[in-house]
Amino acid sequence: MVSCFWNVIIGEEEGFQRLVSFSKAKPTIQEFSRRRDLYKPQRYELRRSLCPEIVEAACNALFFNRTTFSGIFSSGPMGGVNQAKNDLAMRWHKSLSQDLAEARSLLKGRTRVECVDFEKFIDAHPNSFLYEIHLM
Repeated sequence: MVSCFWNVIIGEEEGFQRLVSFSKAKPTIQEFSRRRDLYKPQRYELRRSLCPEIVEAACNALFFNRTTFSGIFSSGPMGGVNQAKNDLAMRWHKSLSQDLAEARSLLKGRTRVECVDFEKFIDAHPNSFLYEIHLM
């Protein structure tokens, strides 16, 4: 889903405008449950096949990034299922569509997104700058 998000940011205008329109609607716990049930795979490697349409996958990436703990699909909704602690939309800012447009203006025409295994990427791009983190 993440690679789809960035491909839509730098891709065709129509797909980008669909993502911007999506970003203007405040998320609800009902939408959270619907999307999670629809796109939750039985196995992790099946996740991409559940949402083959790139703009819908980009919308899911944005939705779950902004409405879950740590932006992780498998974590719970912000504010909990009953919305007793916080509002699901607490990180769904009014400026989100403007933030998307700014990212597009900075990256379009200067960025290429690939969704491949890390080792395959290294083999295909031996002179690329890579940032690596080693955890202790």
